[in-house]
Amino acid sequence: MTYCQEGRPVLVPSSSRLIAFIGLIGILSMDAGIATVILYRLAADRALPDLAGLNYFLLCQAGVFAPYAVNKFAEAVSGKAVGLQYPSREARARQAPGSPEERAGSLRG
Repeated sequence: MTYCQEGRPVLVPSSSRLIAFIGLIGILSMDAGIATVILYRLAADRALPDLAGLNYFLLCQAGVFAPYAVNKFAEAVSGKAVGLQYPSREARARQAPGSPEERAGSLRG
């Protein structure tokens, strides 16, 4: 999440992002190792291992990103996500110059 302070964005640290990053590094390492073995077996014209448990394995890998996904979902539902904090009707009326007729006239020409 970012906040603006004096017109400059300020990054706020997030533990869920750190967990997701470390999980991504681990997943990429495991998948690179598995891909190396599979490519070697294909190049050596050997049989591939049984891939019946692959769906379970991929689901467990995706579970590493659950804290980050839950955090983003909670921000979206609570309205704290960047861009979802809309000004109130009164604040918009104070910012708009002139009457509604003048604003409509300025849009026409």
